[in-house]
Amino acid sequence: MSTFKKSVILSTPLFWSISLWVGHFYLIGSTKSTFLIWLLTSYCLVIPGYILIRSLKRPILNHKIGLCFFGVLTILTPSFLQTDQLRYVWDGLQVSHSVNPYRLSPLEASAKMPKTPIWVSQINHPELNTVYPPVAQIVFGLSTFANPFLFEERFKKFISFAERLPKSLYWPWELGWRLMVSISTMMLIFILKDRRWDLVVFHPLYLLTVVANVHIDGILLAPLALILATWSLISPSKAGLSLAVGTLLRWTPMVLLPQIWLRQIKLRGIQFVVLSTVLYLSCIALALGFFSAGSGGNIFSSAKIYAEHWSFFGYVHRFISDILRFFQVTKDPIQTAKMISFSIYGIVAVTLAHYQWKKKLGFRLAATLNYLGFLTVLPTLHPWYLLPLLVIGLPFMKQLKTIWLWPLLAPLSYIFYFQMRDPFWTRLLVYTSVSVFLLLDLRQILKLTRNHRRKLSHEGNYSALPNLQ
Repeated sequence: MSTFKKSVILSTPLFWSISLWVGHFYLIGSTKSTFLIWLLTSYCLVIPGYILIRSLKRPILNHKIGLCFFGVLTILTPSFLQTDQLRYVWDGLQVSHSVNPYRLSPLEASAKMPKTPIWVSQINHPELNTVYPPVAQIVFGLSTFANPFLFEERFKKFISFAERLPKSLYWPWELGWRLMVSISTMMLIFILKDRRWDLVVFHPLYLLTVVANVHIDGILLAPLALILATWSLISPSKAGLSLAVGTLLRWTPMVLLPQIWLRQIKLRGIQFVVLSTVLYLSCIALALGFFSAGSGGNIFSSAKIYAEHWSFFGYVHRFISDILRFFQVTKDPIQTAKMISFSIYGIVAVTLAHYQWKKKLGFRLAATLNYLGFLTVLPTLHPWYLLPLLVIGLPFMKQLKTIWLWPLLAPLSYIFYFQMRDPFWTRLLVYTSVSVFLLLDLRQILKLTRNHRRKLSHEGNYSALPNLQ
């Protein structure tokens, strides 16, 4: 690799971090449209460096340098606080003060305070109880205790502390949260040190959502990476525990459960599946039971409300709902589209499991396609929902296009998020580009599996696509 290329790659995250600081001060008090323009511009700044990294065959940094570099980068970059992060602050304060976050919504809890903090009303859906799973709540609480600025306040009453927390202190509090994200990033680099981890941590989506917005999925990546690292030699403890941790941080990793169980049947037999299932369900039951006590029966209430109204610039879901709305087929095109799209996903998931069972499709590729199919039918194209795809699809990022293209399209959803509208040109761009690349990838997969099926001698080889270069 030339010195010029290496300089571009190494300076890209740092240059982007500087642009964050400039934008941080420039955009204070600006309109959402101005912020959107800056967001898309800064996002594009890191794409050239990422494309260069994808062209390389080996990582550009060893994992020790990477640990220090991204640890510092994660902690020192400014943050554009969002309503989701205010929810982290709120949940973390409640957990650290032994208050069950599932019992009362921020508005209900603040009504019991002598003076309601101004920032509580800015939390994402303050009328709802928390929707984050138990392990995420523990992380929020640990982040509060890890914050060096809260040491003196730690043993004071929750209400009095929350009442005095002004908006200017968001950044000091967030240093503690960033320590948790930094540790997770270091974990990710260490686990993926032989799996091109630089493709993940240099990806624009990762820098945008983890470094700039400190989202919970940044911590979710570490358990998913553990699953990926143990795919070749899965044990019941590693598979069950890692998947349980990932599910208890976010519910989406459990879509990988069928692929992992089928893999275990191949390796150890049915008793292996039973053992991992018991471990997995035991972790879920223990964590849910810990928070269900004192929740007033509200532990799943907010999740139910979100599921009923979940519609945020999806792909297949939005495409179907647009058609239903145009022809006026149903009075509720959004809910009807959800039923249709998830039925399609069910057929795809069963088909992938069948091909994996018949050894026509490898375990890693089947899991990657399963998760990609799940994202395809989701009623949302939220950027951080796509983060796990970077880790799960890591072995195929140099062959399949959608693994890295889809996350690059994610910032387009901010047009809807910030402007509360859904322009036709944005939908058209997403529909056409994603459709084309999905079809190209499908054609490529069918061609590869057909040509190489007879040549591969054992199931593990199906997990890797041949290098087309």
